[in-house]
Amino acid sequence: LAESVNDSTLRRIIFETLEAGGPGARQAELMLGEDHDATACEVTVACTLDRKERPTAAVVVLHDLTREREIAQMKSEFVSKASHELRTPLSSMRAYVEMLVDGEAQDEATRQEFYGIIQSETDRLARLVDNMLNISRIEAGIIAVDRDAVDIHDLVDRAVQTLEPHAREKHISLHTEIAPVGAVVHGDADMLQQVIVNLLSNGIKYTPEG
Repeated sequence: LAESVNDSTLRRIIFETLEAGGPGARQAELMLGEDHDATACEVTVACTLDRKERPTAAVVVLHDLTREREIAQMKSEFVSKASHELRTPLSSMRAYVEMLVDGEAQDEATRQEFYGIIQSETDRLARLVDNMLNISRIEAGIIAVDRDAVDIHDLVDRAVQTLEPHAREKHISLHTEIAPVGAVVHGDADMLQQVIVNLLSNGIKYTPEG
């Protein structure tokens, strides 16, 4: 065994299992191999017994945990990204609802504008949830990109409308300056919208009040 198995910890587990005898199995997690090429494994060792319940050999099962570890890491990153992506539309919806409840929309036109923003953010939230529900696609690195002609003016205007309440709370003014032509790109509107919203949201978040 010492000639075939060069991992001292694995050899020790096998010998200890044989010495202990009995029908029970021993389990442990090991890193097998060299530092850079080491593989995480779950090791299960059990004895085979003769008719007198004496150990005659050890059966060793090695389960490679590399893929499970990768998936666990992906899921952790997914949860972190999902919480970040969902927080912005939810915060925006809450801000506009609060303004409506507080009576800040004095006329019907302003109320309709607020309703439109809330509806737009609700739709975007629903699309985000749809994209995030299929976690297997994300784990496989397959994310559908719906490309179309997208006007950057519209995306920026919507982002500014969405985050205006947050900027106002910190006494920050938002201004846009976009070239009058050449602002149409071929891409995924929702993904591009999220990029602009994230940048603008971070700008508001990390800019001192006033």
